[in-house]
Amino acid sequence: MSRSPGTPATGWKVTSTSLALDGKALSGTTLDGSTLTAGSSHTLTGTVAFAKGGTHLPVTATLKFKSCPNP
Repeated sequence: MSRSPGTPATGWKVTSTSLALDGKALSGTTLDGSTLTAGSSHTLTGTVAFAKGGTHLPVTATLKFKSCPNP
C-alpha cells in the first residue's frame, strides 16, 4: 500500500514541525529569497517530531545554500 509523500508511517503522528533559516525561526513554509543578500551563504533547517505510543522521534534535515549573485 502506498501513501502520499510527507505522510507518516502507519501508527505514527506528527506532533510538531519547525523551519529555521540561519537559526532564526521562520513563520509559515515560504522563504522570501528577495530578502537574502546576493551571494550570501545560509543554512535552512527543518525539524519534524513524530510520536507512536510512548515513543517520540525528532527528525532534522539541514540544507546549506548560497543565494544567487547579482546579475
